[in-house]
Amino acid sequence: MSDKQPYRPASPEGSDTVIIGTDDTSNYNPGHVLPESDDTIASIREWLCSTEYDHEGSEYRKHLAFHLEGTGEWLHRSENYQQWHQTPENGLLWIKGVPGSGKSVVAASLIDKLSQEQVPVLYFFFRQIIDANHRPINLLRDWLVQILLYSPPLQCTLKHYVDNSRSLDSVSIDELWKHLKAALSSIPRVYCVADALDEMDDENNDFIAQLAELGHMKPSSIKIVLTSRPTAYVEAAMRGIKSLNIRMDSIDEGDQKLVKEAVPGRANGLFLYAELAMNAFLEPGANVRDTIHNLPLDLDTMYIGLLQEHARRSGISEKTQVMILQWVTHATRPLRLLELADMLGTAIVDREPHTLKEDKDLVRAACGPLLEILPDETDGKAGRVSHTGLISNSL
Repeated sequence: MSDKQPYRPASPEGSDTVIIGTDDTSNYNPGHVLPESDDTIASIREWLCSTEYDHEGSEYRKHLAFHLEGTGEWLHRSENYQQWHQTPENGLLWIKGVPGSGKSVVAASLIDKLSQEQVPVLYFFFRQIIDANHRPINLLRDWLVQILLYSPPLQCTLKHYVDNSRSLDSVSIDELWKHLKAALSSIPRVYCVADALDEMDDENNDFIAQLAELGHMKPSSIKIVLTSRPTAYVEAAMRGIKSLNIRMDSIDEGDQKLVKEAVPGRANGLFLYAELAMNAFLEPGANVRDTIHNLPLDLDTMYIGLLQEHARRSGISEKTQVMILQWVTHATRPLRLLELADMLGTAIVDREPHTLKEDKDLVRAACGPLLEILPDETDGKAGRVSHTGLISNSL
């Protein structure tokens, strides 16, 4: 929490009146339960074992960094968004879009925008390739941590678990749901954002439905945002649940047809080619027809072009990039930055000495979109490096 004192308007001179600011009532509760001490809250947070949801390398921070100032305003001006945000009867907004359409960037920028209202904003980014981000129970734990400061009754409830040395694993998902709903219902205004429902573990239709139903529990004060691809099982879980929908269709139908014809034909069944090609269409100001004309003929040509362009931009030689890429693609598991930096320090003959930090920074900057830095779940400091092609599937 910030050390900065909350702003309080001055009381009229000579008056006994005390004017109460927003921060004075942010954790108000009808039962007049007093908040726990900072040490107690810290112990509860530790007990909940949340993910590093606001860490520099978190999914939220990563996607927020991709948001360009001034973009996405169309969403805030859309009729469905306005109805969701302003009317008391609409509490659920569902944003759908195909892969690469920018849903996660929109979710991150929306979290940032809503946080400026000085009310709680709970969020979670599902990711199948990150161990801590594909189980439903991790969302509940993160949201409980994020709302903890605003709910003294929740602090009191969870303190009993800590005081009685109850293990977190012994607390059922139903109990966590009950505590979360109680906390949400007692707060005057709260936003909850769950990104990429389709990347949650399979067979969790009931959990998706429960998330959606939060938007109907108290729609005037509990506002829910869900994002997903239009997959069959998410659609099935949401069937019959009233929601306001927004489609992430960023180009007109004519251009969509051109892209659908051009990319799969050149991809020749390789999802990786299609994924990398679609990045070109998502560049700010990209012209669809010009981009199609400049698409590489095959994946080999695309790799060469990407490495050459990245070498020009970053100053890292193609030889060094190819060597790092070979290490990553031939590894049986994602390599850690520390491992790659150690290898880099000994593999290049006649290379000027570099510090370990410099070598790690070089690995981070190498190969552009062909490598992905994943958060390390053991220490949260040194990432793991994965080749984007390792997670590709056939079209």
